[in-house]
Amino acid sequence: MNRTKLILLTSFLFVSTVGIFIACNKNKPSANKEATSVDAKGLQTVISGVVGYIDEEENFQEPNHALLVSFFQHIFDIPVEVEFNPYTIHSVPGDPGQPDILYVYLRSTDGTVSVTSSLDDLGGGNYLMDGEKSCECKTIDCATTYGCDATQTTSGCICSTCEGECEKKSTASSTGYVQNYFITNASSY
Repeated sequence: MNRTKLILLTSFLFVSTVGIFIACNKNKPSANKEATSVDAKGLQTVISGVVGYIDEEENFQEPNHALLVSFFQHIFDIPVEVEFNPYTIHSVPGDPGQPDILYVYLRSTDGTVSVTSSLDDLGGGNYLMDGEKSCECKTIDCATTYGCDATQTTSGCICSTCEGECEKKSTASSTGYVQNYFITNASSY
C-alpha cells in the first residue's frame, strides 16, 4: 500500500511540475530561441536600400507602400484596416561563414502587428523579396513596449519577449510566388 501511495504521489508531483513549466512558458520561446532573440535584437542593423521584385521584363521594381502591405495582408490574413509604418531593411549576422540574414520589417502604426520577409541582396542597394521566410507577430498586451516584435534569425522567425499574449505565424513560399503576387497586383495599387 505504501509503495502505491509513493508511486501516485511521485506521478502527481511530476505531472504538476510539467504543467507549471508549460504554463509559465506558454508565451515565451524556447530557452535557445529566447537567447537568439536577445542576441538578434542587440546585433541587428537597419540598413538603407530598396525592397522590390523582378517584373515581367526582368526589371527590378519597388512596390509602393500599399502593394507591399497588401502582400502581408494577403499571406497573414491581416485586416485591411490595419495601417503600417514605412518599411525598414534589417541585417542580422548569420552563422559563422554564412552571409548575414536580411529581411524587410514593417510595424503597424498602433504597434499590434509586426511582419518580416526574407530578402536576397541583388547589389547596388536593391533587395529582392524572396518569401522563403515570412513572419507575423500580433499582440495587444505588448503593443506599446515593442514586445512580441517580429525578427528573423539563424533559428528562423521569432517574436521578441512579451509579458502577455503574443501570437506568431510564419510561412514559407517561393520567390516565384512573391514575384507573381507583385506583378499580378501592381496595377491595383
